[in-house]
Amino acid sequence: MPVFRTQNSGYFLNIASISGSTTAPGQAIYSATKAALILLTEAVDAEGRDFNVRATAVCPGGLRTDFLGGSARFLQAPIAAYRSVREHEQRYRQLNQNQSGDPVKAARALMILAESADPPGRIYLGVDSFAAIGRKLQAVADEAQAWRALSLSTHYED
Repeated sequence: MPVFRTQNSGYFLNIASISGSTTAPGQAIYSATKAALILLTEAVDAEGRDFNVRATAVCPGGLRTDFLGGSARFLQAPIAAYRSVREHEQRYRQLNQNQSGDPVKAARALMILAESADPPGRIYLGVDSFAAIGRKLQAVADEAQAWRALSLSTHYED
């Protein structure tokens, strides 16, 4: 940031994940770190605007790489009680090299972002990522509305 601030321009392009906005059993730590990166990026984008510095959190879905193969780590001693974690782990293993996203097209999208005069604070790359964030936004809105009365009951009655 100091260099960008001095030159009065710059752009942070942080690679997060759709897992930073929505999660599944077995992804707690991964999702938490990606969520933190998304909000860090959002804060940097807000703080940097005075210096013409922008930031985008890129939230891709599955890209057809070996991410779920050689580099993915699963529990060596799984706990039997967490059946849903094991089920999701099996799905992830089957997704390896079958992800819907094209990494070359994702790289091209990053280049478009890098050249954009007004980049977004977040972008969800891929059909799977875009659909997942749509479902998540609707679920959050529905839950907030369902608990609206309790949420609004905490204000002072001045």
